[in-house]
Amino acid sequence: MRKLFPLLLLSVVLLVSCKKDKYANVLLVHKFSPVDGTQMVPAKAVTGYGDLDIIYNKTTKVLNFTVRWQLLTGAPIGIGIHGLGPLGVNAGLVQNFSSGYPAATSGSFSNTLLVDGAAIKEADLLRGAYYLAIRTAANPTGEIRGQMIFYKEDNATEIARFDLLDDLGNPSMDAVFDRVKV
Repeated sequence: MRKLFPLLLLSVVLLVSCKKDKYANVLLVHKFSPVDGTQMVPAKAVTGYGDLDIIYNKTTKVLNFTVRWQLLTGAPIGIGIHGLGPLGVNAGLVQNFSSGYPAATSGSFSNTLLVDGAAIKEADLLRGAYYLAIRTAANPTGEIRGQMIFYKEDNATEIARFDLLDDLGNPSMDAVFDRVKV
């Protein structure tokens, strides 16, 4: 029995240490992604700018986003997600939001989408093939644009793990997150 105890202890330690973090590789986050006219194709020389937070839950297939903007040439006439359009490439509109955001040159808008495999596909989302654009009367095809990209930390940006979820298991946009290697 004394010879079995160290072996049993080692097995328990190995089993516990192999337990995966239940949130690792499930929630992907990119906060403060730039949104500006230089990302439009062709680039727009506008004063408007902003940032974009995106959170994707690979288990529930839910994409949450918040876009903030300032100094647009006028109130937004539309906010949309376009794809398949990696950096430097224009793409068609796959999801239009025609209301629910402030009619102001500065503001913010949050929404949630289901990555259903039809309009928005997970593989394309994860490879950065979608972008968000804000349209104004002066720039009806888009005034500012922000690419929806998730990076690994070795690319100097963040994929993060949330420790704070709401009661339904969805990430809180204001939750504190830790950087993790993916």
